[in-house]
Amino acid sequence: RVRRLGHLNSAHSLCDSFLACALRSAPFFAAVRSLTAKMAAMSTACQQRIALNDGRQMPSFGLGVWQAPLGQCKAAVLHALRCGYRHIDTAEVYGNEQDVGDALAIFLKERPDVQREDIWITTKFFPRHGAGRAAVVRACKDSLRKLRLQYVDLYLIHA
Repeated sequence: RVRRLGHLNSAHSLCDSFLACALRSAPFFAAVRSLTAKMAAMSTACQQRIALNDGRQMPSFGLGVWQAPLGQCKAAVLHALRCGYRHIDTAEVYGNEQDVGDALAIFLKERPDVQREDIWITTKFFPRHGAGRAAVVRACKDSLRKLRLQYVDLYLIHA
């Protein structure tokens, strides 16, 4: 139910209404209350940002997609974005940059109130492509193509 709503504040109302009307079990009620409290904390954590020395604000909490299988990665990233995540961490070597880019494109189309600049994308260069500037530029351009982006917010060397 939370997945369909895609908004954590609505999840509180949904859970509270559901429990008030349908269930009177104290242990179940306590478990769901605990879950909604954790969801609220997650929503708050997703919105916190760290000020960088160049003035930009990087979200302090994000979704890493290492070992996320193709297809499932796209669904996970889309769900995370709908739940308030604004930092996605991927890498060329993970093999799922295309899924991240697809999910991001879908989300930005669904939510015109959210701009690309509101979402922090981190990806990484893996040195198997060789060393030197040309290898880095080539790998970065390939990542941008897969992610369907004009830029990434942070490009790291994956070691």
